[in-house]
Amino acid sequence: MQTLLTELGDIKQPDSDSEDMLAGFLHNDTMRFLRRGQFVLDLQTRRVTFINQVYELTPSTFEYLATLIRHAPNPVSYETLVMEVQGYHLSQTEASDMARWRIHELRKAIEPDLENPKYVITVRGFGYQVVI
Repeated sequence: MQTLLTELGDIKQPDSDSEDMLAGFLHNDTMRFLRRGQFVLDLQTRRVTFINQVYELTPSTFEYLATLIRHAPNPVSYETLVMEVQGYHLSQTEASDMARWRIHELRKAIEPDLENPKYVITVRGFGYQVVI
């Protein structure tokens, strides 16, 4: 028993460099992944895991989902979606028209029933909301 205690005492304690490296790794992990509910978005590889299934989305569609996830559980206006994803200042009508296709593509990928979406819902007259 004493030998074990001696050996444990001889083990080099982590220096500040290795602690900094570990902290950096953990920080990078939180910066790489966006997790909300059953959604896990890998911001580096741009892959989506949802309900234990991996989805490959187009870059714009991925960004729309990431924006919705970042704002969840709150709804996101059409204008905010288009501004954050594409950098355009548009009227509500123009932004709605622009966002509609990407949301349709997103729903095609993750919704089991396109006629009755339950994960990406429309907030009529305002925008969209992801249900977590």
